[in-house]
Amino acid sequence: MYHKKFYFNKADAYTILQQAHQHIPAAQPHCGSIKEHVKWYFPKSAYQNPARIFVLYFENPARALACKHAIRNLFPGLQYRSIHINDYHSETIELAEFFFNA
Repeated sequence: MYHKKFYFNKADAYTILQQAHQHIPAAQPHCGSIKEHVKWYFPKSAYQNPARIFVLYFENPARALACKHAIRNLFPGLQYRSIHINDYHSETIELAEFFFNA
């Protein structure tokens, strides 16, 4: 098991969202720019608390989706933005390298 405290700063927030949400344009005023997403995903209080990063492997995407919903149901009031599950293995590798090599 690997455990590491990771505190985001604004540069990390931009990097992680650009990797995890590549469909979001870098700058598009009032149309969902990456800057707006950073503000929504990372409210000011998010920088004060350590992130919890878990890397899991599922052979079946349906099971991954079911687990994602089960995790959210364990924590009533947990907002959607607080859990990200990648769609592709390559995304998981990129994000794991970002967090565990930082």
